[in-house]
Amino acid sequence: MSIFRSASLFISGTFDTATASVATVGKGLDIANHYVAENHKSITKTTTTSAQLSVARFNQDVADELEASDKLKAQYDAVVADW
Repeated sequence: MSIFRSASLFISGTFDTATASVATVGKGLDIANHYVAENHKSITKTTTTSAQLSVARFNQDVADELEASDKLKAQYDAVVADW
């Protein structure tokens, strides 16, 4: 085998390895990006749902309290009208 053939095989092998390494890094980044995107959707959805449920529970507590007292309901209505 000639020195030029050996050098050519070495250079070719080095580039093949580098190309495979770049592809592997690209796949790793793709996995990381997918993970972040999917968890972003999950966290956004659950946080929004939790906030909405919290407001609904608060509103229900207010409604229950106002239903229990006509005087409090009248005061509340006056405050809302003035607000």
